[in-house]
Amino acid sequence: ALHCLAFQGWKKFLIFFGVAFVYGMVLESSGVTMGFFFEDHYHLYLPGFSAPVATMFGWSTVFYPCVFLLDGLRRGIPAIGKRSFPWQGLLAALIALSFDALIDPFATDFGLWVWSGAYHRGNSLYWFGVPLVNFVSWFTALFTFGGAYYYFELKKTGR
Repeated sequence: ALHCLAFQGWKKFLIFFGVAFVYGMVLESSGVTMGFFFEDHYHLYLPGFSAPVATMFGWSTVFYPCVFLLDGLRRGIPAIGKRSFPWQGLLAALIALSFDALIDPFATDFGLWVWSGAYHRGNSLYWFGVPLVNFVSWFTALFTFGGAYYYFELKKTGR
């Protein structure tokens, strides 16, 4: 958050740690409410939300580095920067999946979240203890956020 504020300015800070936090609140809380996973051992919850503040805020702390990395790639490889906003969303989602494929297995092993018993070896595919549906959800969430973000970014530049 401090990096974003210092190097990107307050407008981008509000996007990533305001808009993305609200998006994360909806995504994370709905996942817990619908019973896809459980996060019962955390200490700080906002009234009316079933997910802890730490995991809801975690979405913005993932969105920002993904877009920051993609922006670096866009500057370094002009062909990437010339792509349409859906392509930018796709690339941001792929960067996020690279993070999630590493982070979620560790978080699962350490018991930071527990997957629903509905996911078991008989009906679900797994990646190191994490149901593949989690990665589909991550991809969808990041593609949507990244696509919307780059839609407005590219609109500013007239493309």
